[in-house]
Amino acid sequence: MVSAIQDHARKSDVVRVDDTEFGTRYVVEGQIRTPNNRDPVVRIVWFVEKEDNRPRLVTAYPLGGGIHD
Repeated sequence: MVSAIQDHARKSDVVRVDDTEFGTRYVVEGQIRTPNNRDPVVRIVWFVEKEDNRPRLVTAYPLGGGIHD
């Protein structure tokens, strides 16, 4: 599952970027590969702190009918 999440981050669309006093939040939407080949469209949120360039996973959840719901 880790590789599927990493692939999602590399291949999907960044649909929103929010800069805050603590760092930057990235909202990424697109299909994710699953073992059962259903490949749902999901939104995954990443956060990069100002003092650290490593992205941290905040949340992930499926979207309704498609990208940008």
